[in-house]
Parts: sequence; structure tokens; C-alpha cells
Amino acid sequence: MVIPFFSEQLANINAIRATIAVDPAIPIEQSLTIKRNALCLNDNVIVDFDAFGAHLDPRVLTITLNDQEHDVKLALSKPMPKGSDDLLTRWTAKELQNMQGLSCRECQQRITSTNQFQSKDLPSEHWYELVECWICHEAKPEEHRARMQPISARAGMVLAGATYVLLHPQDLLPGSFAVDDTSHIKWDAGLSAKWIPFHCTQCEVPLGEGQYERGPDGELSLLAAKFYKYCIAVLPVEAPLPTFLEFFVYDLFDASKAHATYRFLIQGRQSKRVYALVWLFNVDTNIIYNRGFMDPNASDAVHHERVIKLLYMDCTQDDKTNQIEMWAKDKTADQLMYPESCCQLLVETLRQSTATMPPAARMMNNPAMTVLHNFSVGFVKR
Repeated sequence: MVIPFFSEQLANINAIRATIAVDPAIPIEQSLTIKRNALCLNDNVIVDFDAFGAHLDPRVLTITLNDQEHDVKLALSKPMPKGSDDLLTRWTAKELQNMQGLSCRECQQRITSTNQFQSKDLPSEHWYELVECWICHEAKPEEHRARMQPISARAGMVLAGATYVLLHPQDLLPGSFAVDDTSHIKWDAGLSAKWIPFHCTQCEVPLGEGQYERGPDGELSLLAAKFYKYCIAVLPVEAPLPTFLEFFVYDLFDASKAHATYRFLIQGRQSKRVYALVWLFNVDTNIIYNRGFMDPNASDAVHHERVIKLLYMDCTQDDKTNQIEMWAKDKTADQLMYPESCCQLLVETLRQSTATMPPAARMMNNPAMTVLHNFSVGFVKR
């Protein structure tokens, strides 16, 4: 029978904080030991840390006794191996040099009519906001603004953003995608061109959004098409395809760097429904665990993941109107909008990660941190 185990790296103090669940009849202080870099309960190996590049200091083993779930602090003799701090986005311009087109990821319907493209990388989504930092000499503030124009789609070229590709309408197959409902669009407000979501005509899953203008006769004309990388496949298809969660993590990092923002409302692009409130708590940590807290009958296989740590409130269950309204009014919180299916996937992923933790650690209800009451702890791979 598996001994439930969960641990998280504490890089700032070079330690690992762990929780194990054992029978109350077992004298845990005498039975739990470190042998040959493995945490053992009597003669049973719970975790062999050699497999994960963690080197324990056998002289330090601090146990805090609880009813059944015992907290264990393990000291590391040296830091765990660390990967690159930078997040590398997928399908850069260099990777797309030999692209022969795009297709819908769900049904494989071809989207593009062109087989050959030039490719260029786009700057960060926040480049225009930061342009003031790049200008160190100007007589008048409006000088550079007069020369700054939005980056537009170009025929025969794929412009690669971090989480999407931008294409010109001339390179797209007519009838391969269709615009979503436009009845709610206020054409008289703001810019004349509007970004509106569109979907695959064959399977009806979201593909991206188009920049549309409405003519005097009410007809829509497409100026540019933005395809989400997590909704398409690049031809020829090479497995494995990048996942939505990879791009979600990139979005968190990008927004936090540009705006020093760590709180996000996760919102459905079509419904405008808020699926979760997310607080970016730790951008880089390691967790080592088995699935014993999730399922007492699980195998004793031990998993290691490099993750980001999030505090989140699931807004799909119960009424969270007050919390949502409070965050929506807060200028330090950003909105991240995704297709409904992606929002649902994110919430389910967070729930599953929470379930791997010991029950006492799944929720933030510390009396000293009332702002985080009812927020759950979750992880997403990075």
C-alpha cells in the first residue's frame, strides 16, 4: 500500500518541505529516516531522491507531528539542478521557415491556401506600452508617436507572436473558418476595425480572431487573421504539438514582466464568463510526489515536475460574484481571455494538481491572510 507523500522545494532556504501520511500507531519519529539519500519508513523507501537530482543532508530531519499527516523538513546539501530561467515560446519565425500551411488541430481541415511563406518574429504584445522607455532623445513627445504604426498582416508572410501567428487574408482558404456572432459588437464605438473570434467551419472549435471592418452595406471585410498556436497545427505536422498550458504559462510570465502584475482573471473569450481568479505565487519551483493523497489505491510511483505555483479561486462552482467584482475593479489585476474549452482545461488541471496535495495544504485559510481565504493551491508545469 502506498504511503502518501507530497513535497515542494524551498529554494530560498535550500530545503524540501514534505508531508507524509502514516498510521497513527507507527512511531514516526523513530521510524522515519534518511538512508543513502532516500527517505525511508522503517525498511520501506518512500522516495529515492537520487532520481531527481536532490541531495539530502542526512543530519537534518525535522518532523512536525499531526494526527495522520506529518510535516517533514529535509535540508539539501546543495541546490537542486535548475533549468533556464527564460521561457522559450514554440513555433518561432525560425521554426516556421519551412512551414507549408496551417490546419485546424481538432479536425485537420486546411486553413491556408499558400504553401510557401516568409516568416518574421513579432515583438512582445506590450511593445507599444514600453516604447517610451526606448526613446531617450526627442524634442516633442508626439514625434515618435506619429511614426509608430500598428503591425499589420502581410501577404505571403507569417508573423509569429508568442502565442499566435498573424496571417494576411490572401493566404487563407475561403470557407475554412467563420466569424462568431457579431450582434453584440458596437461598431460605432472605438476603432473602426474590431477583433472578433472565429471558428473552424468543419468542427466549429475556436481557431483565433480576425480584424474585421464593416462596410456601408453591413458586409464584413477581413484585414488580418490571428490564429492561436494552441488551436492549430503547422504543416507538415510534427508531434508532439505544443499545448495550451505551455502558452498560458508564457502569458503569465509576459504580463508579470511588462506590468509587474501577478493577479489575473481568467475569462472566456466568447461568454465573457470568469472561470478563475489566479495569483502567480512562485514562478519556478519543483514538486516531488506520489498520488497517495489523491487515491489510497494508487501505485507507489514517484513523480517530479518543474512547475509554477498558483493560488486560485475556482469561479465555476458556487457564487463568486463579490470576489470577481473586487478583482475586476482592481487596476493591479489583468484579464487573460481564452476560448471556453481552454479555460475549462486550465481549471481542471488546477483541480487535479490540488488533489495531489495533502488535504490540509490544499486551501489558503490562514487567519493572518484574509485576502487569500478560500483560494486553493495549484501547480502548472513550466
